[in-house]
Amino acid sequence: MERFTTFCLVYARLLGVEVFVSRMAAAAAAAAAAAGAGAAAMWEMTTGWAAWGYAAAQTGAAASATIIASTAPIVASAAEAATAAVAAAGEAIAAHPVAATAVAGGVAAPLLVPTALVFLGFSSVGVAAGSLAATYQATLGGTVAAGSAFALAQSVGAAGLSAAGTVATATIGATTGAAAAKVAALAGGAG
Repeated sequence: MERFTTFCLVYARLLGVEVFVSRMAAAAAAAAAAAGAGAAAMWEMTTGWAAWGYAAAQTGAAASATIIASTAPIVASAAEAATAAVAAAGEAIAAHPVAATAVAGGVAAPLLVPTALVFLGFSSVGVAAGSLAATYQATLGGTVAAGSAFALAQSVGAAGLSAAGTVATATIGATTGAAAAKVAALAGGAG
């Protein structure tokens, strides 16, 4: 009986170990299956995102191509219109050189006068030290008469041209340009 008891105990231990081992094997198999399923799911998700990104890129490229194709005629029309405008302006200038020079003088004068004043030394913070304006101001004895050309230049240098100043400068520029064009036409023998 003792042998039978020992046998039963050994067998029970073996059964317990076998059950334990089989349970561990089942758990390991389940873990491997879960890991495999997780890896498969991860792969599926990754390839899904890649496919979505590829589809989005294709859609974006197609939309860009559509936009470019649809705007090409507009750009071509604008280029044709610009070319035609330049040609028409060239013809108008050739046909009316005095008027064209007057317009150019009227447009350029309000831009050139403030630039010239800054070059001479009339800046937005006053007369620049060491400039031609400072040298001339020194000859005035430090006193600038109100309404003088120097006072006007200081005002324009500091604040820019007023609306009236812009109109006056444009008028003077247009008149000067027209006179210069007329003199050049007369000197060249053309009318």
